[in-house]
Amino acid sequence: MALEVYATTLPSVFHGLTFSQACELLYNISYGEVILLAVYEQASAPSSSMSNLNKAPTNEKPIPQLRRCSWTHQVEHPAQMLSNPGSSVVMRPGQLVYVMSESKRLTLTTSISNELKAWLAKGNVLPTRGSKYNAMSKHPPPKPIPSRSTGYSTTESAETRVVEEMFIEEAKYPSTGESIQNHIIVVSDLDITSTVAFAQMLRLERHVPGSSEYHPIIFLSWSSPKIATATCRELREFDDIFVMLATGASKRELLRANILDASRCVVLADKSNIQNVDGEAVDSQTIFHYLAVLSIQAEFGMDTTSGLMPMVELNMPRTMKILDSTLKKRTASSYQHRQELDSIVMTTAPISNVPVVPSDFPPSLSEQHITDDASDFKRKLGKGNVVKNIYLRGADNISTLDQQVKLSKRINTKRTLIRRELESTRRHYFDVRRSALLPFFAAGYGFSDDIFDNMLCQSFFTPGMIRLIYELLFSENGRPAALSGDDRNYSSCTASSIVQIPVPSRFVQRTFGELFLHLLSTKEIVAIGLYRGTGTPYQLPYVATGPDSDTILVEDDLVFVLAHPNALKTAKQTRQQQKSDPFPGASSHNHVKFYEREDITTPTAVKESPATSLPPLAANPRGAALFRGNFN
Repeated sequence: MALEVYATTLPSVFHGLTFSQACELLYNISYGEVILLAVYEQASAPSSSMSNLNKAPTNEKPIPQLRRCSWTHQVEHPAQMLSNPGSSVVMRPGQLVYVMSESKRLTLTTSISNELKAWLAKGNVLPTRGSKYNAMSKHPPPKPIPSRSTGYSTTESAETRVVEEMFIEEAKYPSTGESIQNHIIVVSDLDITSTVAFAQMLRLERHVPGSSEYHPIIFLSWSSPKIATATCRELREFDDIFVMLATGASKRELLRANILDASRCVVLADKSNIQNVDGEAVDSQTIFHYLAVLSIQAEFGMDTTSGLMPMVELNMPRTMKILDSTLKKRTASSYQHRQELDSIVMTTAPISNVPVVPSDFPPSLSEQHITDDASDFKRKLGKGNVVKNIYLRGADNISTLDQQVKLSKRINTKRTLIRRELESTRRHYFDVRRSALLPFFAAGYGFSDDIFDNMLCQSFFTPGMIRLIYELLFSENGRPAALSGDDRNYSSCTASSIVQIPVPSRFVQRTFGELFLHLLSTKEIVAIGLYRGTGTPYQLPYVATGPDSDTILVEDDLVFVLAHPNALKTAKQTRQQQKSDPFPGASSHNHVKFYEREDITTPTAVKESPATSLPPLAANPRGAALFRGNFN
């Protein structure tokens, strides 16, 4: 991450402002260096409901601490963590806020006060207290939490499925026989706890059949039928979830699961091997499955950074180094192969695209000469020995013995550097920072379990870190994740969850700061990061949290935001209106079909290479962050 999360308190000037107003003010006075994420409300007694609003805060008051609040203890306002509550929460004394910043110094209460004084000295004014922030502030109350008796089914009238119907031999619906497409393949050992938790996150209330977020799920496993049957009993409350038992090689079984028409592929860590094997063999099965997917991509001519790229969960952090180096080699090989194909197509394009028109003039000798040379080269290359041809082409590039010696020295130097790097990797066996610096991790393709250890250590210095992460991930339908089903005191407060949205078309080539302020002022959405590089073939995307406010946005950027349900519905309607008249040259996130849509005869396609470099993130005037910038 480029930024870290800190807990702090706001100066008294912020009291009386809504959460959205405080977030915008904090972003402006820090020039995009501090982003407000959440607020922690302490439990309050009935007698002190509104008295604190008119009481002036004292300097001797300590920072409020997080405390566990039992749901059996009746209080007027129970302790609650709210992620981006928008206008439903007014800032007041005694609140603990969570901000994202590059430096802890910027998040101190005194630093915020000094920045605010300097900002006001330039002629800026504070927002009006007590007024409605905008039309989006009138949120309907969150929907009540469904009782546990209804289960997790997306339809209320859905009956419990028979376990036998969940087992499939091929990627087809058992009832209709139609092929299962646009699905998610999950390679798993069918551990009940992790499997049910994974399925539950993909069957939330907003995941209804027919929506873009709803996908059938196929759990592909090499486990025993007994374990699979026990897992199916726990999964039968979910719709469109199937289990496919595998016995053969990974590549064959993935093709049997119709991976070519799948939306995503997820490879979960094999938890059963942790107790039996130690060392590199712990993730051996995960590596085999990952290489099988890359082999399928190479066989069918797919880009290694396409939507089919698997997301891998690992037990050991150093395994990510192996996957990262493999992906780099495959990406470079795929790009070189694509360049060779493009050169052949560009050579033959003028002849194949010229319409046949009666003419008295014969074709030019230069065109015939180019065609004859190309066919001659292909014919000689096909008849000759492959090894001999490679040697001859290499010998043409090395004309003297001196060049051969220099090349040998460079090769030996590279080998020495690789040997040192491997030795350094062995020394840092459990080093999380090194795995976090890898492009494979920055692209979101790999996840190691030891990240939880890092979060646990950070929670010691930042109170409530674990609870904040829980709220960011599991807040649903505007309800806080920790809200009790029997408590209705916080029904008027909304909570936001992390979602990913594309950059609005009118904000392309504009700054991230402009987009941040627009989303916050119109929809009460807090933008927290970018996922850049999704539309550039043969280059790995990367995540940048809290980029500089001067960062220029491009068309294929995806934005991580904290948004409530109503804002998501409004944004979705806007995107649907834009899709009714799409831009002809808009790129797709499915890189497999990137070159099929591109017209190579147009002048723009000739000038631009497939690996067009993206505009880098703007430099931070306060200093460079640890992971800021392009990882490639």
